[in-house]
Amino acid sequence: MHLGTGAEGPRTTTTADEAAGAGQLAERQRLGELIRDARERAGLSKRAAARRAGISEGRWRQLEDGYEQAHGRRTPANATRATLVRMAQAISLPPAELLRAAGFAPDSAAEVVDVTGLRPDEVARVREFVRFLRYERAALQR
Repeated sequence: MHLGTGAEGPRTTTTADEAAGAGQLAERQRLGELIRDARERAGLSKRAAARRAGISEGRWRQLEDGYEQAHGRRTPANATRATLVRMAQAISLPPAELLRAAGFAPDSAAEVVDVTGLRPDEVARVREFVRFLRYERAALQR
């Protein structure tokens, strides 16, 4: 936002980047309302919901509010698919609904596997198993 003066007195102008940021912030706030409504329906506090999702209460608040504060500026709060899926599961919301509201592809919920708490070697085994299943399915379709 830029301040200037003209014949009519002080005026404010908005740059295209600022307008785009405001649009993203509004989208994130709508996403936050969806999260908040589902959390309240589930009867959970922000702390309890965050604990269930495996994220900090502060991060939960940022995503529910739709913004994060950085260097004195509000910026849209973004989350990964995995975080959104865990949040949805914590508040009994279909993950696909939350992912769509966040702008992810509708089928992206199927691509997320929660490996929280697994060791790196166990995560590698999960990945290898998924590759094996895809190989087997492709072989059966031939």
